Amino acid sequence: MADLLYQHRQHPHIPQNVNQQHREEQAQGDFNDRLAVAITKATATMFCAYIFTGIGIGSLVALITGNLTLGFLFGGVSSYLLQLVMLPIIQNGTAILSRHQELQAEEMYCFVQKTYHDEQESIKHLYAQDAELLKQTQMLTQQEDMLAQAVRGYAALANQHDALHAKVDALATPPKVASTQARDDKGRFTKAAPAVEGASS
Repeated sequence: MADLLYQHRQHPHIPQNVNQQHREEQAQGDFNDRLAVAITKATATMFCAYIFTGIGIGSLVALITGNLTLGFLFGGVSSYLLQLVMLPIIQNGTAILSRHQELQAEEMYCFVQKTYHDEQESIKHLYAQDAELLKQTQMLTQQEDMLAQAVRGYAALANQHDALHAKVDALATPPKVASTQARDDKGRFTKAAPAVEGASS
């Protein structure tokens, strides 16, 4: 772990299946919760809308015809059953069903937080990589300068070595001696003093 440029910190949130979680919560509910959900789902249908429409029409007919029995029947169903009994049941069922939206909103919020956290960690990691790249670049630049200095020093030493080698060769080479011979009056060779090349006459 010490060789890593940056240690990524994991976000504590783990993605959840909201649908599965909501189904599990509904399965753990009691009979009243399941009954409230069933009635709420049943009232959110067109069939239930037709029934309520029939009750309303029956109450209107009873009012027009003056039929008290029919009026009390439809009026009681509409006023007492639907308003006093069905209203809290539907509200309870709606609260249970809206729990899915609450779970979904919470999961979305946590997911956004996790995404933001991961992006910030990625940016920090990139900053660490940039710093390391700059460090490596400076090291390479220094090594390049040192290598250039070494090459220049080697070239200077090579030149000095060549100059010294030329001087040593010049000192080690003996001078060339040119011997001259002369003839006497009879045509015979006579010995003469050796002459060094380059000497002044």
